[in-house]
Amino acid sequence: MEFDINKLRKKLNSYFLGAISKQNLGVWADRAYYDLLKGGYIECKKVIIYPFLKTISTFHIEENGKIDFDFNVEISIPTQVYSMFKERKYFDKERYHIFSNLRNQIEQYDKSQMKNDLKVQIEKVMHLKCQEGTIYGILENRICQCLKMLFGKNKNYKLYVQQSNNNVLFERLVSYIDCYIGNKTFYLFVTIVNGTTDYFIDF
Repeated sequence: MEFDINKLRKKLNSYFLGAISKQNLGVWADRAYYDLLKGGYIECKKVIIYPFLKTISTFHIEENGKIDFDFNVEISIPTQVYSMFKERKYFDKERYHIFSNLRNQIEQYDKSQMKNDLKVQIEKVMHLKCQEGTIYGILENRICQCLKMLFGKNKNYKLYVQQSNNNVLFERLVSYIDCYIGNKTFYLFVTIVNGTTDYFIDF
């Protein structure tokens, strides 16, 4: 089922104009909500209207049609989704194994010498095309940023830093991977201002 905030807005406008009934709106919202529960929450365009679908009569639509709202959703990605929702292309078991293997190699990482197996896994992750528009995509971007900072050749600039601590960055990398492979629950913070949506993940 395809839907996003614009589809929701159109449905609500139709309801307020009397073009569809309250029952029709409710049936559509129920279907969309069920789609979310069956794995649709991975798509950013869908998860941002989760609270609207859940409490569809409690938010305010401004006269200019733009919605200002902020909320957070507590999320985990259990491994069962890869067998339960195989028809959804973003539940890619092969990608899951790549990040899971990276996590295993990081556990065995010796900071005095990077092992070849870890190098291979890092290269596999860095060559993946990011799954744009999904929570996986947000996590993949964060993981790649951490990998570049910890193992890449990029310059890391500092401004008024009292003390650098790569251990914190290393722990954050592990946490992002754990979120990705279902070992850790995380929060998706969503802010919508003047029609522009911003996402942020934290643990």
